[in-house]
Amino acid sequence: MSGAESSPQASNLAIAIENLYVAFQTYILPDFTDPCPCCHSEEDEALIRSKPLRELGEPELISFAFDALLTWGDSRVFRHFLPRLFELMTIPYGPDYFAIDPEILVSKLRHEKWREWPTVEQAAVGTFLHALWHARLGDMERAELADQSDTWLCTIAQAEDTLAPYLAQWQLDDRQTAIDALSAFILTTSIVESGGEDRDTFWADRENQYAELQSWVRSAEVKAVLYQALISSTDERRAEFQAAISTLSY
Repeated sequence: MSGAESSPQASNLAIAIENLYVAFQTYILPDFTDPCPCCHSEEDEALIRSKPLRELGEPELISFAFDALLTWGDSRVFRHFLPRLFELMTIPYGPDYFAIDPEILVSKLRHEKWREWPTVEQAAVGTFLHALWHARLGDMERAELADQSDTWLCTIAQAEDTLAPYLAQWQLDDRQTAIDALSAFILTTSIVESGGEDRDTFWADRENQYAELQSWVRSAEVKAVLYQALISSTDERRAEFQAAISTLSY
């Protein structure tokens, strides 16, 4: 993986990805994956078989990633590729970046009723989602904290019926990046407003989860996190934390 491979969050995510490969290793690629002939060619089918699973990249998998379970392949085919697709999704911008909205890819879990999959598969996916969120809270670029928070929470919401465990994870995360992301999310998005007009467009299918997020942001527990950050801070962030607290007080 690219980025800070030596960081704890990167290590945890790498372990979670490896667990995906182990959990889904029984799904062998069939002789034919049944792509829609109107949408895909024999060459497309050959591409997804052109390299070992762990070596497949965007040129081989991007078309399948968009159309999996819609016009290409069944649940077993999707689960064969799932570990590599999710691994590619975690790679930051760069030459190996996988150009698909993560919300689209993760939403396939919900449509495929992943909470009815075997326990070991559910556990591997759940561990991966938590590790992904932990990693993102630790490596967000400061200029894009709010956008990235919105994107990755919305991505997780595509698969989960409740965000409570992930919001608790954020609340307990005392890393500076996580705290900065929280204040930026409150200050630069419309999360505290009723409509949330500037939210990720994929929230439209997950209104209950967005309402849950809004309720959490306005909670006394979140204010307590910001108050503690304000007390502990000795730099320019103090003004940001104070502004975030004031925003929540309206």
